[in-house]
Amino acid sequence: MNDFHKYFKNTKLSDFHHKTNWHGMVNFCVTLSCIIIILYFLRTEENVFLFITTFIVIGALQHRLSIFLHECLHFSLFKSKFLNTSLGKISAYLIFFKWKYRKVHLMHHKHLGHENDPDLNNYIHYPTGFKFFLTDLFHNLLGIAACTQFFKQSLNFNKTDTQSNSPSETIPLLITQSLIFSLFFFSEFWWGYFIFWIFPLITIAKTLAHFRNVAEHVLLRPIPSSPDVERLRTIKSNIFEKFFFAPLGFNYHAEHHMFPGIPYHKLASLSLSLREQPYYQSNIDYFNGGYCSLLLRHALK
Repeated sequence: MNDFHKYFKNTKLSDFHHKTNWHGMVNFCVTLSCIIIILYFLRTEENVFLFITTFIVIGALQHRLSIFLHECLHFSLFKSKFLNTSLGKISAYLIFFKWKYRKVHLMHHKHLGHENDPDLNNYIHYPTGFKFFLTDLFHNLLGIAACTQFFKQSLNFNKTDTQSNSPSETIPLLITQSLIFSLFFFSEFWWGYFIFWIFPLITIAKTLAHFRNVAEHVLLRPIPSSPDVERLRTIKSNIFEKFFFAPLGFNYHAEHHMFPGIPYHKLASLSLSLREQPYYQSNIDYFNGGYCSLLLRHALK
């Protein structure tokens, strides 16, 4: 990717790099607390509508955990590298990821839109039409895509473990999942682990992550002279979309790709400043309609 600092000399970018430890910690604790409270009420109140609502909301909160992991991968959630690594690993193990995913994700930033981008297959087939969209939607909602991704990454991580001196993350991941199962088991709710933790993760959370990725990087405006920026997009989002698709300011995705070290709570003000610059206005796609509108009106053409 380009060094974008040279295009925004009128903006003092150092002002936006200030990190805190409390923003991320409070947000993370609130997220975990919400999950625990929701599951507690689910245990005490048996209601079909509540079960369905809980299933969807838990999936959205698990997707939110993946965004915490993402921020830690860039060491931008906290000032402390130790806190970024520690909470990043916790977030990863909670949703069956590993910290080694950091190498994979940084390749996405380095090779966005090119064949070496590990996320390329998520968005390269769009726009392809409504039939493909429905097939892709059910592929994700049925958990097929999540299982395929998990096994592929597990094989890749296992190869990495045998080729390096770093400790394997399989054991801490299994310990984390065993602790979660134990909480359900000792609450006399053991089956809830599969119905309200595993299934939302491989269906709702995966679907949200996939179609968020499609909306953020689908090619809608080819720029032959600047191919490195033609897939950069920021999406103006309402409260609903910020909860489901873009927690932690993730809708300011162009700003994140240009300056990945800037913490999430600074992205909104950064975007406001950058959008006044000629380079941004000429090259960066600021989509005003939201994720759902983009997917339905543009990505499905």
